[in-house]
Amino acid sequence: MNSLRNSPRHLNSKSLVPYGHKIYSQNDEDGIVREVFTRIGTTNKKFVEFGVDDGKECNTYALLFDGWRGLWIEASAEDVIKESLAPVIRADQLMVAKSFITRDNINATISAHISQGMRSRGDSS
Repeated sequence: MNSLRNSPRHLNSKSLVPYGHKIYSQNDEDGIVREVFTRIGTTNKKFVEFGVDDGKECNTYALLFDGWRGLWIEASAEDVIKESLAPVIRADQLMVAKSFITRDNINATISAHISQGMRSRGDSS
């Protein structure tokens, strides 16, 4: 990683590589995601991520600790996630949906859970 970070391509001030670090993500996504939102700002601090496996190594786990709310969609590990993150789920900070995502169902799956969850708690977006 150090040789990559020191390459001329990544020494550019706009490069996200130097901000990469792992907290809960598989690679350096935690730091990169935080830096992206530092640069562009936020409007509602809500996320959707699919394919989170057991939820312990995904790109949005760290955002929960930063006060974000969101939806995880996973075909196989919903029960594991619900056990390990029960307090966050009870606090309506995280919704978990069990679904196998395809290009034909992704929009409807996200819309169904967002409309039943976050919007029903008074959110407008």
